Amino acid sequence: MKTVALIAAAGFPGNPDSDGPMDKTGAITAIERIVATLRNAGISSIVIVTGHNSEELERLLASNHVVFLKNHHYGTTDMLESVKIGLRFLKGKFDRILFTIGDVPFFTSDTVKQLLASKEPIVVPYCDGEQGHPVLFSSHLTDFILDFKESGGLQAALHASQTGITFIQTEDRGIFHTDLEESSEEYQELLKLHNQHLVRVNLRVGLAREKVFFDEQVSTLLMLIDETGNVREACKHMHISYTTSWNLIQKLEQELHCQMVSRAQGGARGSHSELTPTAREFLHLYSNYMEEVRRQASRLFEEQFKDFFRS
Repeated sequence: MKTVALIAAAGFPGNPDSDGPMDKTGAITAIERIVATLRNAGISSIVIVTGHNSEELERLLASNHVVFLKNHHYGTTDMLESVKIGLRFLKGKFDRILFTIGDVPFFTSDTVKQLLASKEPIVVPYCDGEQGHPVLFSSHLTDFILDFKESGGLQAALHASQTGITFIQTEDRGIFHTDLEESSEEYQELLKLHNQHLVRVNLRVGLAREKVFFDEQVSTLLMLIDETGNVREACKHMHISYTTSWNLIQKLEQELHCQMVSRAQGGARGSHSELTPTAREFLHLYSNYMEEVRRQASRLFEEQFKDFFRS
């Protein structure tokens, strides 16, 4: 089943002394740690809904090949609105959504893998009598959540759906929001434990002749052009410039000796761009290839290192 991660990182931090997703957690920020954990668990598709400090956050993660959506009304809406923005964009594209918030950085990849292993429609991690993040739910619940108007956020919407909720027992206290002093013993212990789980294979795979002409950045760009029908709009979701995007497309077309993006200028609906059939086939092949590369890399890592980093 295809799973996408959806991260809500739009609202103001609850603690006035905190930067929320931008808080440092060791050598990296909370949001970088979350993205790294999700990738370590095998999730390649990540969508982040931004709002407060959006420009800074998007610049920070621009090289991570994630998709950015913006909640322009983050100051007057609750977190459920960010969830809905994400679900409208993702509707019909994935089988399951793994949702979390941008200031819960210490859940581990093992916890994510536990959730992903379940086939139930709603799966929630549970520790010491409390539930936490991330939450996994079926895309079949998308329309119900989008139509939900009551208070209580996503948790209330999932309960109101009358779909059975499966709780996965874990000892991972990182599933909770951690508003601890950085100097505290509890915080340092949590950070140390999480770093032990964070060791991963950091793959940067590209197709090249003399130079790289296709990688995850170009793959994400093509996917977004296909989704939005507009190159400029795709750029906004990636936090890259319009010029950069066309340079990437032209380089790809030159190397493959075929058109990958068709352009239609003007008209009643304005400029429109779409992938050619060749581009869609190529994108599909690359996606399958990368999925297998990650699977084999993960298997080899486990075979060679086993529990070396957790001993």
